[in-house]
Amino acid sequence: DIPLMLDTNCTWDLAVSKRMAQDMAQYNLAWLEEPLFPPDDYKALAALRASTKTPIAAGENLDGTSLQAKGGQKPAPTKPQGGLSQAKKK
Repeated sequence: DIPLMLDTNCTWDLAVSKRMAQDMAQYNLAWLEEPLFPPDDYKALAALRASTKTPIAAGENLDGTSLQAKGGQKPAPTKPQGGLSQAKKK
């Protein structure tokens, strides 16, 4: 078996993300990456995560700068965030 991951590049709202996660559950995705627009909508990320067993990955669009712009509000728990460029800065 080969793990299947899907990156949607921030194309869906919360309702579509929930429906698509449910429709794709049969494929046992390793994770669903960046399903939501805007990508830093932490409340929507948390709601999506609570609605599915599929792990939700935030991706490279969610980094320390977007967290600071939200006043330090913690994002929903997701897969590691920030991408390679953010990891190199640490």
